[in-house]
Amino acid sequence: MSSIVVGDHCYVHMSYEQDRNGSDVDGVYRVSLKDGTAELIRMNNEDADWKEHRLYDVVYDQGTVYYRITEYRTGEARSRIFAYDEESWKDSLLFETDAVISAVVADNKLYYTRYQDKKANDKLFVFDLDTGEESVILIPYAGCMTY
Repeated sequence: MSSIVVGDHCYVHMSYEQDRNGSDVDGVYRVSLKDGTAELIRMNNEDADWKEHRLYDVVYDQGTVYYRITEYRTGEARSRIFAYDEESWKDSLLFETDAVISAVVADNKLYYTRYQDKKANDKLFVFDLDTGEESVILIPYAGCMTY
């Protein structure tokens, strides 16, 4: 689907066939450009309680690979933002919310819109990754954010 080359490694967003529930299956891998070895960072369908899984926005910024997994089940959705530290090889959950979001990370802040939420269609949410505090900026319309 997409890839990011950083030094001697390539971070790859791989797409597979659908699983037995009909959900698309994606994964994020770290591939060595020296010897071709590949390490799975995460698959998007690890939580069986959710029916449909989507992996988006595999991006690199200052030593960290960020990606988003949005999951659905009847009447519900959630989005989670993960960070993979290339130095420690540690993958961690940064943020989770009960909505379909579009997000970018910059200056240690997560900027996101809840773009399928009619009550939040004029808001840009700012989540400070250092403090955990959240603020809101009013905007004309909440759409899909891109890097």
